[in-house]
Amino acid sequence: EPLAGATSFRWTNADARFLWAAKTRWLLLRLWVQNPDVASSPVQVTVATRCGSVVVDDALKSAAPISVGIVLPDGADILEATILTSRTWQPSARPPGDTRHLGVGVVSDWLKSAEDARGQPRFVARKPCDS
Repeated sequence: EPLAGATSFRWTNADARFLWAAKTRWLLLRLWVQNPDVASSPVQVTVATRCGSVVVDDALKSAAPISVGIVLPDGADILEATILTSRTWQPSARPPGDTRHLGVGVVSDWLKSAEDARGQPRFVARKPCDS
């Protein structure tokens, strides 16, 4: 889906697997939920990499996005991650409404520098996976 001021975004279901082909070593992830009752019933969002490192593990309490700058290890050509949400919501259960089960909104943008990644409210420097 389009998002003002950003590249396209994707909605996950309760879980989703992402493969981001590296355009640079610096990735910005923006994540948010739209659950109507999120203030009274937060949604747990976890982002973990292929080798088990947790990038995000937060209870989101509003629709405000969280931004995470990620630095990939030298030589990495892809970032593989799984995004899990504790619960989804359905915009409109009645046909012909929107019957998707939405988890978390995800925007990814490749950044120009390490400084751009470090300048985000959250920052993670990824290490190579152990063999």
